[in-house]
Amino acid sequence: MSREDDIASKLISTEDHALLLPMIQRIADEPRRSPALPERLLSAVREARTMPRHLLKTDVVTLGSFVVYEDDVTTSRASGILTARCDDWSEGKQIPVLTAFGLQLLGSREGDRVVWQTTLGGWRGVTILRVAKCVFATTR
Repeated sequence: MSREDDIASKLISTEDHALLLPMIQRIADEPRRSPALPERLLSAVREARTMPRHLLKTDVVTLGSFVVYEDDVTTSRASGILTARCDDWSEGKQIPVLTAFGLQLLGSREGDRVVWQTTLGGWRGVTILRVAKCVFATTR
């Protein structure tokens, strides 16, 4: 099944929701940032449906999920762990949730296709092949 919707129509964990709202608000308050991205993120996270993490199916991407995905164009496979960290990421390691890619992964499920706009204005898409839960803290 292919879902290309945004986070507002996805189901995310109550815990992730509670963590993300203040993070996005702090970013929005930074004077050097463009206000459009944080406002879009705040709106999307506020509108997302939530459920306690322990009630979500195991194939739903939450913070701390290990995600294997396949690029739509190159068909190459990569993986990473969705984290609450805000710093830069490199494929195969951490995927910050507050990137366009990370935000689209949050709440998606195995088999979903996620599409996001790149910083250069183009579009990129991947299909989620596998989701596994990690057992370490993701909020550092």
